[in-house]
Amino acid sequence: MRVYQKLTPLTQEEQKFAEENHWVIDWFFRISNYNLSEYYDVAAIGYLKAVKSWHTRSELHEYSFPQ
Repeated sequence: MRVYQKLTPLTQEEQKFAEENHWVIDWFFRISNYNLSEYYDVAAIGYLKAVKSWHTRSELHEYSFPQ
């Protein structure tokens, strides 16, 4: 059974953070050779979930973002 995480809007701090680190998505597509136009939406949703998780789960702060 798959558990789905409810998506909630990013806070202003999270939005700024996501914008500043958006290059991670481009980097991922360069090293993976996936087609950007085909998979960008999937990668962007995963990226935004990661941004949200990193900001809401303090135990993740021991890791730099992006890593």
